[in-house]
Amino acid sequence: MREIAMGLSDKKDTVPGRGERVASYVEAYLKAHPGLSLGELAFRLRADKRDVRRLLNDRSVGHRLEDNLAAYFGADFVDALFPQARGPSAREQELERERSAIAARRERLERDRQAAGRRWAEPSAVLRVVPDQAGRRHL
Repeated sequence: MREIAMGLSDKKDTVPGRGERVASYVEAYLKAHPGLSLGELAFRLRADKRDVRRLLNDRSVGHRLEDNLAAYFGADFVDALFPQARGPSAREQELERERSAIAARRERLERDRQAAGRRWAEPSAVLRVVPDQAGRRHL
C-alpha cells in the first residue's frame, strides 16, 4: 500500500490518461481544420474557451467539457477514446460469422481430401492367384 501512496509500482502503465486521449483527439481535429481557432471551437462546443485551453495545455478535462465534446463529435469521439466500451458492430459480427463458416468449410474440405487420399492409397480389391482344376495358376 505504501508503494501506491508514494507513486511507486512494478506495473508499467502504457495507456495514456483520459485527458491525454481527449487532448490528442482535439489536437488532431484542429490540425485537420487549420482555419479553426480555439475560440471558434469553444463556441461550437458550447464550452468555455478557458476549459479548451486547459485541455490542450495541461491535458486536464472536466466532465462538462467531455460531455460537450461527446455531444459535438458524436460516436466517433466515443469510439476513438473508448474503443473497449463499445462491442463489435453488426457488420463486424457478420464478418466474424462468415469467417467462422469459411474456416469450418475449409476444415471439412481438408478432411474430405484426406479421406479420399486414404481411399486411393488402400486397395479396394485384392488379386489372388488361384489354381484351376488342372493345377495351372491364373490371375
